[in-house]
Amino acid sequence: MTEIKMENGRSMVEMLGVLAVMGVLSIGGVAGYGRRKSTTVS
Repeated sequence: MTEIKMENGRSMVEMLGVLAVMGVLSIGGVAGYGRRKSTTVS
């Protein structure tokens, strides 16, 4: 893995931003999958 160098706290903010984006995308994906699964009646 690459080293995380703290430059005026910027890398910490970037890491939190990436985690936030990943969280939103994963929640959206799970919600969309659940909705699609519930509407499909077999």
